[in-house]
Amino acid sequence: MLGCGLGAFSLGVYQGWVPVHLEIAFQQLEMRAGTGDSRDFRDAAISYCNMRDIDLSGARLGGARILFSDLRGASFQGADLSNASLYGSNLDGAIFDEADLSGADLNCAKLLSVEALGNAKVDKTTMLPDGKPGPVGDRVGLILPDRSACEAWAPTGFE
Repeated sequence: MLGCGLGAFSLGVYQGWVPVHLEIAFQQLEMRAGTGDSRDFRDAAISYCNMRDIDLSGARLGGARILFSDLRGASFQGADLSNASLYGSNLDGAIFDEADLSGADLNCAKLLSVEALGNAKVDKTTMLPDGKPGPVGDRVGLILPDRSACEAWAPTGFE
């Protein structure tokens, strides 16, 4: 079992059925906030979660903090991630087409490719995994985290 912190409460989830039940947990979190919109996760605090292949297309995640989480294969297509933090998360294969990443903190994110950001809104207020501001410019391949800056914050026992 993997612990998963969601805002003010935590949820125990088992690998294999996380995306479905995590969606339910997000909906319950949203209902507690009383916003009435099941795709509104603005300012949510989520850490150490296995959210592989989760579909957050079109979600409102502005200001959210999704830290040290496994987001491999996640879809953020058309999502608002402005001023969100994905610090230390694994973004291998994540889809960001038409996503707004203005002001987002992607510092120390793992396996984020330049190609994944090709159709996203990345500006000079976006911090990329290497600790440098956007836009992507002439970079190619993976944008690698600055190891020396990231190791101090890396959690132990989580991949």
